[in-house]
Amino acid sequence: VIIEELVKLRSAIIQAEGSQLGEALIHLMAVVADKFINHNCNHTRWENTRGVLKGKMDRHDYAFKPTFAEMAPCNAGGGLEWAINNVLEAYEELAKLASGNDSKPVEISLGSATSLPQIAGGSITAVVVDPPYADNVQYSELADFFYVWLKRTQGHRRPEWFSTYLCEHDQEAVVNISRHKDGGRKSTAEARKEAHAFYQRLMTDTFKECRRILRDDGVLTVMFTHKKQEAWEELFISLIRAGFTITATWPIKTESEHSLHQAKKNAAQSTVILVARKRPLQAGVGYFDSAMRREIRDKAQSTAERLQKEGLNPVDQLVAVGLVAKSGDKVQMLPAKERRRRRPLEQDEVVETLFGPVSAAKKRRKKDALKVHPNDPEFRTALDGCHALALRHIEAGGGAAGIGSAKALVRQQRWSKDSPVAQLMEALVHAAPPAMRIDKGKTSAAAKFPEFRAWQALLEPLFGMQAPDWTEKAPPQRELFAELVAEEEQDFAEDEEEELDEEEVD
Repeated sequence: VIIEELVKLRSAIIQAEGSQLGEALIHLMAVVADKFINHNCNHTRWENTRGVLKGKMDRHDYAFKPTFAEMAPCNAGGGLEWAINNVLEAYEELAKLASGNDSKPVEISLGSATSLPQIAGGSITAVVVDPPYADNVQYSELADFFYVWLKRTQGHRRPEWFSTYLCEHDQEAVVNISRHKDGGRKSTAEARKEAHAFYQRLMTDTFKECRRILRDDGVLTVMFTHKKQEAWEELFISLIRAGFTITATWPIKTESEHSLHQAKKNAAQSTVILVARKRPLQAGVGYFDSAMRREIRDKAQSTAERLQKEGLNPVDQLVAVGLVAKSGDKVQMLPAKERRRRRPLEQDEVVETLFGPVSAAKKRRKKDALKVHPNDPEFRTALDGCHALALRHIEAGGGAAGIGSAKALVRQQRWSKDSPVAQLMEALVHAAPPAMRIDKGKTSAAAKFPEFRAWQALLEPLFGMQAPDWTEKAPPQRELFAELVAEEEQDFAEDEEEELDEEEVD
């Protein structure tokens, strides 16, 4: 009914507002209709925690809803009025982006990214793409939801864009096994293989076209995320075959862990930004033969043995000995205070729990022994030693008392500047993320991991190693602002002084 009424009103709107403004209004009303339909169909649901309707596109699929919610169109502050206000607000924000002095017209085209004949070769400085994430989302199938309505409200403006019954599915760069089963004549394994090959081929052709239009000093930025290794391999192979080399990566957290776009899917919470540049045509061909694999394996083995001699266990042992907590698919590094044991071990307990025969009771004792106490007689790893020193400093209240308590442990254990504990502490301090350096409240990362600030305070007095300065500095903009304010205040004072002098003269 809404679509029918909008189509009927078209001629009256154009007559009242003119062709250009009238069509723009009809276009916005078409988006309003889409917004309303998205929140009023048999795929909507009631969000009981907030008391609102969640639209169909709340998920990237057509999940069945045994009970769905409906939005009343004629409702004060809701229904169509809400949809109109929502769309206008979004439109106003978008319009602001194009209202600057440096704004230029944007050209929008419809077609395959594998062929861009309208763009001259070597003419583009930067290409930024957010390509399909393999099998995560079937975009064209989701677009069908809006296509059938836009065809009726906007089809007259671009009939060539709406010439098909539904969206074009066959040339979409996604992994969709159902499209390659050939009416059931092919097995799922065969269809899966063909679907992945199809996706990789289209991705490669797209990146080749990106390379063609890029300047030699241009840059390609690719946003991608996926939990499956195969998807990453397909992306990298496509980039390499297209003539690119990856020069940088930037992981950015883009999704809430509770988002329904992520739940039980192959999507990750972080999007990885890949920066790629054109590989010179004369560049040689890389190889990865058995000799290189053997060399890498030998190097990894010798490094693991060296780290073990220094008191650092391999990663798989770290996971098993209480340094991390695993819940579902999440792994969390434990802070020192959560690894702290209630009481120190006796010497015979160390030998019994770590090296004696294993029984059920002994397993429980061993699990407890794998924790740490600042008064333990000895420590299994360098990290245990670092945690013990941090606990001594923290529990003594920091400052001179904390340093004195930690020094006593260093003398007892005979740790020197060249010991694994000192070397690891120095590495941890210099590798500390900015969030660990300054305590900004109970919920901050620094408050949860106070050991980093303890290590920074202990590095010089315990081992004579220079610690980095973690004093919080004002951003350059703030410093510049402060200088400007000072200059303004100085000018104001000078002006007042001159006025007083003039008054005295008068």
